[in-house]
Amino acid sequence: MDLDLIGSFINERFTTRKSVEEAAEAIDVSIATMYRYKSNPEAISLGQVCKLAQRFGLPLANGAVWTQDCILGSERRRLELEAVLAKNAGLRLITLPAYTVNDELPEITRLLLLEDYGSEASKIEAEVLGIRSERKRFYQEGNYESWEIWNGYGYLDFLHGRGRYRSITEDLRQAQIEVFVDSTKKPNVHRFVYLTHSPDLPMFGCHTPPGTALVRVEDIHLEFQLRPLVTSFEETFEKLRRTAEPWTDEQFIKFVREGLDQ
Repeated sequence: MDLDLIGSFINERFTTRKSVEEAAEAIDVSIATMYRYKSNPEAISLGQVCKLAQRFGLPLANGAVWTQDCILGSERRRLELEAVLAKNAGLRLITLPAYTVNDELPEITRLLLLEDYGSEASKIEAEVLGIRSERKRFYQEGNYESWEIWNGYGYLDFLHGRGRYRSITEDLRQAQIEVFVDSTKKPNVHRFVYLTHSPDLPMFGCHTPPGTALVRVEDIHLEFQLRPLVTSFEETFEKLRRTAEPWTDEQFIKFVREGLDQ
């Protein structure tokens, strides 16, 4: 992250004790910790910065902001960015909570929409599936480079049908796994597994062109377009990539099929 930029807006925005208290409450830290962030901005996490930006309107997210209820807005924007990538042989750097939805089977998308949105899923299913189909086409045609860091523990939940993946049958999970195996072999796809609990893997993606970062903090999606900040996300991605497992494609595929050795 751009520490000078972050330090400047934290110190300029939170100048009174009351404002510092409000900021501390927003990111669930003590007042003393918030004062420490003011004097030592490298200590604040990416997720905390994004929460402050969303809560207080700080000049970080100078694009759109979506909540979980606005999934269509987020999906439409991702399609727009990936269309630009495909047209210009661009580059995507992305961290993922389990795996890339660009590969996701529509049967699984339907089940997860139902899991996440309940009775509201039927109202958005058709458009989400249509958008995902286009995103999948751009991805599978190999018209842009995709560098991906998968959260290994999130993927293991999928592999073993835990949590939000519990409604997915084993046969369907196995079919999805073979899709992952095939796409891992594509020359434009580069995948890494993150198996570290601390720090947690932040969720964001950088798209070049046009030079935009999309960041997810809990159920909020923010868009960043300031070049220094987008560059800082790119640098953060590289640091996380170096922390990820240094596996070959064959080792990655073994993990995708079998998980971790007991």
